[in-house]
Amino acid sequence: TPPDAAPQAFECGKPRRSAEFGPKYSISEPNWFTFTDEGVSPPLRHGWGSPAIKYRASTVKSCQNLDLSEFKAALLEFSFVSSYACMTLQDLERALPGGERIQRFGETGSYIESYKYTGKFDDVIGTTAKFYLYPPGTQCVTAISVKQNEMLSKRYFRALSRFIWCSRQAQQDFCREHGPLSFGDQQAHDLMLEFERKRCSSVASSFAEEPLTEELPDPTPRFSGLPSTCNAGWTPFNK
Repeated sequence: TPPDAAPQAFECGKPRRSAEFGPKYSISEPNWFTFTDEGVSPPLRHGWGSPAIKYRASTVKSCQNLDLSEFKAALLEFSFVSSYACMTLQDLERALPGGERIQRFGETGSYIESYKYTGKFDDVIGTTAKFYLYPPGTQCVTAISVKQNEMLSKRYFRALSRFIWCSRQAQQDFCREHGPLSFGDQQAHDLMLEFERKRCSSVASSFAEEPLTEELPDPTPRFSGLPSTCNAGWTPFNK
């Protein structure tokens, strides 16, 4: 398919907080990824559809708070995999040891099980592969998603960790200077965010300043929000 509009056409605003620009590719039929005798037998196989492959290499523009303002990404997707061959979780654990089983509920409330495997991980990119088993009770992988982008790299996670530690310390310093701060005080909260931005800038600026060292990132603190009253007695995160 033809490329989308140039990245410069995107402007931050609601409801769009990010946009991808770049060509999308679908492999035409017939090809090797099709129905086989190794796949799930009818009628389930035909209920899912024909196996398909899609690929996209893109430039992502984002206004999300913890995203880079612009980064490269690639996505490779295999759908209706079980029509081609039946891969179980046990097969994946043998072929790709060290992965992680994930169980969660989807947006529609349906139960989804998957297997996540982390591949190449360096200062330039990070790669993850997810193997999905759906609907509940399915024994064979039905979809595969392989993602690769700059926001999965060691360099990005080092920058993210540094930015969050800076933000947390800035928030606590603001509290010590201004005394009690409740969630209902929007003006004080906005002043605190401005104080934080002046000191720490953004994840994108931290990323730009982060050298290529191949070092593993420090643990990143989870966002837990400020307590209902913020004061000098608030204990900082332990680094």
